Amino acid sequence: MAAVAGGLVPDLRHSGVIAQGEALNMIVLEGALKHNGMVSFKSALKAADSEAIRQYLIKRANDDKALEGK
Repeated sequence: MAAVAGGLVPDLRHSGVIAQGEALNMIVLEGALKHNGMVSFKSALKAADSEAIRQYLIKRANDDKALEGK
């Protein structure tokens, strides 16, 4: 875990789950990790929103990797 936005939360930019859209949907929309405190956001998000989040996380992970190479 990393300190993100002033709190202690998982840094999803480094999660293997972002490589698989369906896996992220199961977590974000279906609540697959509710036993770990990650509730379902199905009432607020659609599958397209979950995919947009995934694409953003991939972009940020790639941006971070590019900065490491400099």
